[in-house]
Amino acid sequence: MDADDWLRDTERKLKTVRCNDEEKVRYATYLLSGLAASWWDNVILIQPSGHVFTWDEFKKKFREAQVPESIMELKRREFETLKQNDLSVWKYLVEFDRLSRYAAEDVNTEEKRIKRFLKGMNPFLKMQLNLTKCTRFHELVDTAITLENDYEEVQNERKWKVHVSVSDDP
Repeated sequence: MDADDWLRDTERKLKTVRCNDEEKVRYATYLLSGLAASWWDNVILIQPSGHVFTWDEFKKKFREAQVPESIMELKRREFETLKQNDLSVWKYLVEFDRLSRYAAEDVNTEEKRIKRFLKGMNPFLKMQLNLTKCTRFHELVDTAITLENDYEEVQNERKWKVHVSVSDDP
C-alpha cells in the first residue's frame, strides 16, 4: 500500500505545480528508487524507441506492477466489513477514511458516505444517529462524537452515584 500512497502523494504534488503529462511522467520516474526504479528501467527497455508515456499510462503500469489487484480487493473487503466495535467515533472515522479509498464507489456521495458510516457504527450510537437525519457527513460525525461524549458522561455519573451510595451504606 506504500506504493499506492506514493502515487497518490506524487499525483497531488504534480497537480499543484500544474505539470503536463510528459513532465508528470518525467518527475514521477525521477522519484522512483530501489526496486521501483529497476522496474521502470525494464518497462522502458521493452518499449519501442521514442515512445512517450502519458500520465494515465504510467499510473496504470505502476499500479499493475506495484499495487496488486488482490491487495486492493482485500482492502475493499476490509472496508466493507469495517465495524466500530469498541473504537471511539474518532478512531472509527480514521479507519473509515483510510479504507474508504479502496471502495470509492461506495462513498462517492454524501448520502452513500453517511449510509456506509452508519452501517458500521455500534448499535447504540447508530440508533440515536438514525433519529437525527443528518444530511451532511461532517454533521453526522460531529453528532456522533457529541453523543459518544454525552453517553460517557452519563456512564461516569452512574458509576459515581453507585460508588457514593455503596460508600454511604453502614
